[in-house]
Amino acid sequence: MTYIHDVPNHLEVEDTFVLGLTVRQCVIVGCGAAMAYGLFNDLFSSIPNPAIGLVVGLVAAFLLFGVLLAVALVRVGGRGLDEWGLVLLVYSLRPKVYLWRFNAPDACELLDQANLERASGARLEKEAIEEW
Repeated sequence: MTYIHDVPNHLEVEDTFVLGLTVRQCVIVGCGAAMAYGLFNDLFSSIPNPAIGLVVGLVAAFLLFGVLLAVALVRVGGRGLDEWGLVLLVYSLRPKVYLWRFNAPDACELLDQANLERASGARLEKEAIEEW
């Protein structure tokens, strides 16, 4: 009995989940919708005038949802905006200037140096004996 198994060739491509979106994109869009709804509810209930609360809540919710929709769908240079955000965060947290300073040797380095000197001294003594 022969079994045939297809080996995937496109390992860099994410699988589609719903409506041509990947799981990552669906999670970002879903979280964006939930955050936008929460923001709308908070703003609508906190502003006493219902008309102004409705307008401010809808504008803020649509702006937030639009930003997170862009994060989920826009790709620049083969990477999503969420990956670029992580790259920017890592870059900003790393030092920009690297300095080399001589450190005093620790106990292990001193022991290695002593063993090396002892071994080279033994080699020199052996060579001196062989010359006689």
